[in-house]
Amino acid sequence: MVAGSEEKDSQKATKGLVKKEKVKTEYFTLKVRGFPCKSSKKDIRDFFAPLKPDSIRLPPKVKGIAYIGFSSKKEWKKALDKHRSFYGSFRI
Repeated sequence: MVAGSEEKDSQKATKGLVKKEKVKTEYFTLKVRGFPCKSSKKDIRDFFAPLKPDSIRLPPKVKGIAYIGFSSKKEWKKALDKHRSFYGSFRI
């Protein structure tokens, strides 16, 4: 019985030490500017609906721009069709 409990303890210890490596994925990225300063990721998703961006990055110190990543070139080209369209009263 003692050997079994030691085995469980060692398994618990190794689970805490094993880290999963992040896989860096390549996206087709757009740099979008003209959003309101207080826009959030949800606002950007709503603007690009029905497209679903895989990555949305909002730089913390620069306001009004966003980097949007798409997994396929087809979606990326559809997102380019939003060029010079309006979000509220802001031209994107």
